[in-house]
Amino acid sequence: MTTATAPRWAAALPSALLASAAAGLALALGASHPLAPGVALAAVALAVALAARWPGLTWFVLPAAMPWVALNPWTGWTMVDEFDLLVLALLAGAHAARAVARWRGVTPPLPRRELGLAALLAVLLGFGVVRGWLDAGGGAPSTFDGYTDATNALRVGKSLAFALALWPLLPREPAALAAAARRFALGMAFGVAVVGVAALGERIAYPGLLEFSGPYRITARFWEMHVGGAAIDAYLALAAPVVAWAVWRARTPVRFAVAALLAVLTVHAALVTFARGVLLAVGGPLLGLGLAWLWQRVGPGPRDAARPGAGAAPSSRQSAAPWPRGAVVGFGLLAVVVLVGAFAIEGYAGLGWVWLAASALLLLAWRRVRALGWRAPAGALLALALATEVVAVVAGGSFLVERLAQTTLDAGGRIAHWRHGLGVLDSPLDVALGIGLGRLPARYAAADVQREFSGAIRWVATPQGVRPRLEGPAVVDEIGGLYALTQRVPHVPGARYVVSLQARSQALRAGAAEAPPARLWLRVCERHLLYDARCQEALVTLPPPEAVATLDVPLDGPAFDVQPWWPARRALLSIAVYDAGTAALLERVQLRAGGGADLLHHGDFARGAARWFPSAQAWYVPWHIDNLYLELLIERGAAGALALLALAGLALQRLLDAARRGDALAPFLAAALAGVALVGAVSSVLDVPRVALVAMLVAMLGLRRGAATRAGRS
Repeated sequence: MTTATAPRWAAALPSALLASAAAGLALALGASHPLAPGVALAAVALAVALAARWPGLTWFVLPAAMPWVALNPWTGWTMVDEFDLLVLALLAGAHAARAVARWRGVTPPLPRRELGLAALLAVLLGFGVVRGWLDAGGGAPSTFDGYTDATNALRVGKSLAFALALWPLLPREPAALAAAARRFALGMAFGVAVVGVAALGERIAYPGLLEFSGPYRITARFWEMHVGGAAIDAYLALAAPVVAWAVWRARTPVRFAVAALLAVLTVHAALVTFARGVLLAVGGPLLGLGLAWLWQRVGPGPRDAARPGAGAAPSSRQSAAPWPRGAVVGFGLLAVVVLVGAFAIEGYAGLGWVWLAASALLLLAWRRVRALGWRAPAGALLALALATEVVAVVAGGSFLVERLAQTTLDAGGRIAHWRHGLGVLDSPLDVALGIGLGRLPARYAAADVQREFSGAIRWVATPQGVRPRLEGPAVVDEIGGLYALTQRVPHVPGARYVVSLQARSQALRAGAAEAPPARLWLRVCERHLLYDARCQEALVTLPPPEAVATLDVPLDGPAFDVQPWWPARRALLSIAVYDAGTAALLERVQLRAGGGADLLHHGDFARGAARWFPSAQAWYVPWHIDNLYLELLIERGAAGALALLALAGLALQRLLDAARRGDALAPFLAAALAGVALVGAVSSVLDVPRVALVAMLVAMLGLRRGAATRAGRS
């Protein structure tokens, strides 16, 4: 081997090794897919090939697929999902292409400063994973493990691991980097469109589109909320500024109409989360963007001197004349006043009358409006539409108003929750280095019996094979029955469901002198993820421990109605232990409707946990600390928290600097980071790995884009 070829091999080796590892892991997970391993393997191979041929597609595909490529309620997986397979496949293909480019000497290495930062984060990540793994007792990892198992350390750590692996793939040339950032933003816009449509369908199918008084909070396709949490909150905080960017950059009426529809869907989804943190995290950055735009671009004045890209309208043909600041603000205030008054008088019909009146005025004044260009009236109509949504949700129901009114009262409970979470830090070493990734739920629940889990599902080995052991809470009887083993089942209209099962009671703790018989709560409900609509249910008592019961249990409750093709309610079988201090081992389960065939997959548990998914309701306290910064401190320690916060702060600073230098996308990416920072004040973020990955990618884009803009200007 010549001395000329050795450096090229060394340069290509890291990407080649990473591509091989990612491909191997993706193929292994695909081969074990509970639903369709053949389809999963074919999809992995296709994604690898596409990423190897067109590596730049990675920056569009990841944010576009993230909100919906996950089938966990159907597969039963808890530690991984299909999005992980996609990320691994894209990493394999893109790093294979990078290895070839490095061999040819086309692609430069990471800058030294970025390489040092990535190395520091990798060391801290590895330490946190090992610490969490050992604290949980280790063991063989499984894709079906729970949040108290050692595998949870890998689940929580994978977002940063993926981000570090993607970092070298970011282009360094300003033009290529700008193209990657635009692809990323377009992918985010596509993803949030999927979330908006899913939220709309969920609302129509379950509580009703205009029912805002009940405590139904959407989850869309974020399966991670099966134990509560704020997955959709953090995602909307990230995505809303990108939607604003799509509206701002639309240069034709058709594109503006598409972007405006996306904005309407996004605001609707944010409102019907009924989350106060979302209102702050979405509204605050958007308000900041709007005020900056008004200050720089609307109306004449010495402060409006044009700078390239610093918020200028996308095209000079969009508007023939600027509107004064007072006119824009006055129109917004007048629209809100009129809408509120109309709703107070006529309800939802009043909102319709306002739209008819606005349309008539637009037609009557068409000549004057036309002189302003298409963008001014289009923007006014979009503002009116968004104001209509806000008025309809706030004035049309009491739930959001009640939540806002209870903010002060809830603050005491939230502070107590945070204090209890900080109490798991037992030593100065825990404060400095954290308790380990993924260990917060187990440590939190064990620290105080009154804050325990509402139950547990453990897959145990028996002479007949692996079987599920359902446990109720240890002490608190009020939260019994709120943690269940579930499976998606066919929705059969007009039929009575019957559950047939073999089960036996067991002692909750090993060595217990006398264990009470367990009661099982059997239900088939119309449920998307967390909230029940119609239910058929029964409560059955098992024999004393170790005696096997064979039962045929008809469920009581209303029959289900015929559903439209979309949006349709889904049916879900759930089995839970109803009382505290009891447990039950399931041997076999069957479900029939109207005397038909068995509706369950793997009711004999021959494939273990495949198709069976754990889910909680109502009680979510032990699973989340509800604060991003405490989440960082508790699990990663002061060292890990400072490193990640410094990364985010540097990215934000560089994005703001790039915005001042004329980067048109930078202020929207900065607003996305600010939204995550705001929602993190009242919500956990990093325990939802795929959302955390997108947030980290925004920070990485900010770091690289700010550096490229600065270099280009200098």
